Amino acid sequence: MTARELARSLKVRPSEVNQCLLKLQSAGQVTFRGSKWSAVHSRADLGSNVSAIPTAPASSPPPGIPDQSPRQNVKPEPSDGLARQPRVKGNVTSRHLDRRGSRWSTFRRLCDYYAECVRLDQRSSITATAADEFETIVCMDGALPNSSQLRIRTRESWHKWVRKVTEDDYVFVGYPLQRYRWRDTQKGEDVDFVSPVFVLPCRTQLRGTDLELESVGPVRINEGWLERRLKNIDERRTFLELCGVDSANDDGISSTSWSECARLLNHFYPDWQVETLDPGRVQSSPSLASLAKDGIYNRAGLIIPKKWKFTGGLYKELLKLANETSDEQLDKSALRHFFPCDVAKTQSTESEDLPDVDSPPDVVGAQVLTLNHEQMTASRAAAEHDLSIVVGPPGTGKSRVVAAVLAQQALLDRSGLAASRNHQALEAVVPRVNAITEPWPIMLRLARPWGAPADMSMQAAIGQLVSSDLVGDRDHLENVRQALARRIADHAEAAGLVSRVGELRESLRKRSFNLDEVIRLVPEAYQDLATRGHEQVPSTSEINAAIEMLVDPAPFSWSLIWLWQRLFQKKRVQQGLAIAIDIDERMKRVFDQVKKLPAMGRVATLENIAFSRQVMEFWKPIGQANEAACLVGELRRQLDALPPTDDACRAEYGAAQKVAKLSAESFLELARQSGAEISDEERSLLANILATIENRSGLDTEADHRRWSEAMRKAFPIFLKHFPLAATTNLSIRRDINLEPAVFDLLVIDEASQCDIASVIPLMFRAKRAMIVGDPMQLSHVTSLSSATDRHLRRQFGVDDIELERFSYRTSSMFHLANTSPGVGSRVSLRQHHRCHPSIAAYCSETFYKGSWTVLTEDTGKQGIQWTHVADDSQAAPGGGALSQNQIGQICDELKRLHESGYAGSVGVVTPFRQQANRLRDAVHQALPHDFIVTSRLLVDTADGFQGDERDIVLFSLVGGEGLTEGSLRFLSGGPNRFNVAVSRAKQLLHVFGDLTWARNCKIRHIRTLAEFCDRELAERSKAVESGFRTDLVGPVWEPALAEAMTKAGLQFHQQYPACGRFLDFALFNDEMKLDVEVDGETYHRSGSGDRVSDDIRRDQALIANGWTILRFWVYELREDMDRCVEKINQTIGDRGAG
Repeated sequence: MTARELARSLKVRPSEVNQCLLKLQSAGQVTFRGSKWSAVHSRADLGSNVSAIPTAPASSPPPGIPDQSPRQNVKPEPSDGLARQPRVKGNVTSRHLDRRGSRWSTFRRLCDYYAECVRLDQRSSITATAADEFETIVCMDGALPNSSQLRIRTRESWHKWVRKVTEDDYVFVGYPLQRYRWRDTQKGEDVDFVSPVFVLPCRTQLRGTDLELESVGPVRINEGWLERRLKNIDERRTFLELCGVDSANDDGISSTSWSECARLLNHFYPDWQVETLDPGRVQSSPSLASLAKDGIYNRAGLIIPKKWKFTGGLYKELLKLANETSDEQLDKSALRHFFPCDVAKTQSTESEDLPDVDSPPDVVGAQVLTLNHEQMTASRAAAEHDLSIVVGPPGTGKSRVVAAVLAQQALLDRSGLAASRNHQALEAVVPRVNAITEPWPIMLRLARPWGAPADMSMQAAIGQLVSSDLVGDRDHLENVRQALARRIADHAEAAGLVSRVGELRESLRKRSFNLDEVIRLVPEAYQDLATRGHEQVPSTSEINAAIEMLVDPAPFSWSLIWLWQRLFQKKRVQQGLAIAIDIDERMKRVFDQVKKLPAMGRVATLENIAFSRQVMEFWKPIGQANEAACLVGELRRQLDALPPTDDACRAEYGAAQKVAKLSAESFLELARQSGAEISDEERSLLANILATIENRSGLDTEADHRRWSEAMRKAFPIFLKHFPLAATTNLSIRRDINLEPAVFDLLVIDEASQCDIASVIPLMFRAKRAMIVGDPMQLSHVTSLSSATDRHLRRQFGVDDIELERFSYRTSSMFHLANTSPGVGSRVSLRQHHRCHPSIAAYCSETFYKGSWTVLTEDTGKQGIQWTHVADDSQAAPGGGALSQNQIGQICDELKRLHESGYAGSVGVVTPFRQQANRLRDAVHQALPHDFIVTSRLLVDTADGFQGDERDIVLFSLVGGEGLTEGSLRFLSGGPNRFNVAVSRAKQLLHVFGDLTWARNCKIRHIRTLAEFCDRELAERSKAVESGFRTDLVGPVWEPALAEAMTKAGLQFHQQYPACGRFLDFALFNDEMKLDVEVDGETYHRSGSGDRVSDDIRRDQALIANGWTILRFWVYELREDMDRCVEKINQTIGDRGAG
């Protein structure tokens, strides 16, 4: 305290106090620092206050530190009894499992590793200031045992520290301690810090005045100390090689002891030490504030880590899974589908696979929302597989899939939990699900943003159940679900027919393409006959066999071998000649009925043999064309036996609508009956739970939490019967649902590409199966861990094998881990895009998704990508990144123009660089009125801030040019995911501001391609203006021929008409019909998905849903009877075809 404070407490003058303090300072009994006086306590007379606790069984080595007979290092207690230990009656049983021989040993080590990553990612350093002694750090006296359980006799001077320990469950034992002085330039003061070199995390429990510690991991190097003490990576590597602790083995046990740590430091780094290190003689005197110089001291501290937001509970649950959760509990959970383990196949787990006699009808395939083919496949997979993956690029309806999957779970009498890293993804799911069952919400929102309106919470749901007097009608619900099961079966039959039609059309398209290619090799006079397909014509294999037999004789040689070969060859040639003559005659019956071709000689002379080979080579391409024509003919017959594509798609669409209608009715009835038929015992149990929730407070003890957990464990199955669906964020689950295995039947992780692995592990433990939804081309989670730190941690925890690289916290997202797991039962890619302007969607599809999207957004005729050329003025920004002042000015002008023109849509401004975003935001808010900013939902941010959001118009500040630094160029080139997110936020218009000349010649592919798309779109639209339609999309022969025939017939049509995200070959209209006429088989190519015809069918289904009728004609139909095709069009549209 200060001299003035001391004088006030003693009621004397400050001058008298100062005189006394100066004398004490001369005697070395007090110190003066930072305007405050501190006593230099002499604690040499303090005895040992640390000892090991025997664990049961005594013969078992502890899970954190190996058994090295720690009691031999404990000194006898002093006779004055100041720190005498009470007698321990028997051994203390550890709360931790014995990890030796665990089938989940690798997973447990990964949990240790992830817990440390989570702590370091939150920058929760294990360090303290010297002034914080007795508040966040205390030092021990005596011998530091190599034991997993310690008992510490707390001292009176620790009272503040002990009170803080009771607020948390964990402390770190740190040894030895390094003191270093840091200059606070703002305050002009020196601050002394202490940081341990090695640390051991421990769980705490206060018993009277004794503190019991139980290690929850191995001794490890303090990463915070390592990064501060050794900033040079080479020096750090050297230290780790010389003094690095041994990595944990399969049991999660490190062989490193405190004495080994001290021995290594004494041997390799004696110059760092102020005191010789000996863990058997640690002491707390003098005080940390009295340490005279920087360096390492023989101190063992108990350090309370700095509290961190959000992930403190995650840290505790990871350690609990690693050390306190049995193999049998882990076996039940969804973790077995992701992490290496040897799951025991017991009778109980086998019985889970058997159908329940009371199970509801099989309604797998229910769709409370209308789903497309890929979405339906993903929904079924979630119900049928233990682990399914859904790849959902922007605008493909992945939130719709999540909502449908959860509703399907409820209809199957199963529970489901939806989770995501942020609230935004849940906002797209929970309201959509509960809107179907309005006014009876069935899906709970366990977490919501601060200040957001309350959705259906667990407390409200339990209150509703407790007060419910509803009498349910389970028979009616059962009848509705039976009817739904029948509709699903009808839809499956109709969908199977569509698939069959699609497969035949795909095969026919391929075979037609092959026929067109091989017919080119046939002489023109024979092409027409060859394309008709004749069954009696010899096959290509027969012709090839004859050619192989018609060989010239070998040259003369005086040998028996030659004579034998000659006799054999002569017989073979004669046979070949006979076969060739037969083939020639059969071919001529079809292709040479007027007998213009010369006959073949029947004598096996050299001339006849050579001529016969020529004849066979002549017939060979004709035979190949005939075979191809036969295959085409067979496929045509099979396709003609099935309904037309339009009829099959209409039947499937109608069946799907019936399924969707009855699914929604069943779901609504299920929600209406929630709360029915609750027994009195169940009501009483839920009432107690409700009261406990309302009475929970900060005064609850650990025993209170255990009682609450046990009550929730009993009540939750009752609760899930009535409210089977819930949603929460990754880090909020533990507030409402205890860490129990397989609570939910299905876990759905949305936006999994943004989720780190660690935060999802407790969620997976609470579920049986999982569906992972994400997009590898979106931004991944962000971590502050360096690659060196991650590598060191994985080595320390024994998870650095090459087989475990994909489990890295730093480089792998949850989606990446799931997608590379060997147990994936289904992997579905959503490809039908419904959000962005077709030009924007086409750029994203071709640049980032290999052209796999089926774009179904309407082309309104307006430009989708616009580029405003801004000459390069880029410059390096302070702190990294780049700036462009000219682009800021141009964007502000464009926003002013939008405001003045009365634009009423939403607007966003995005840029790759943080500093540019900050300056843009400031400039925009200064230039625009507040009302426009609010009404347009104006958002100015980097791509990271835009992920998961969208705007009608996005202004993109590229900040690119020759003036960019090498680091900024690397940032742009190394971030295609970031670029993809930035571009795909625009729904109607992407307006790019940047140097167009630089972009056209840029070596970064996604930037150069964007400039090319702008140029291409301008060129295509200018051509469309000149000709009236997209001439570049018209087929080379038969589309123009059909257009000419329809014109002659007086039909009015539009060529390449934009509809449902595609360009129709021909569009015809009358008062009652919209007719799409398509020409198939003119050219053959595969789409990005690898299947052209299936894409056509999906597009047809979208057209049918929007009221179109579709007629398709194969090229062979036009070629064989053009007039019949035109007449069919005329009959379909009627004689009043109108443009």
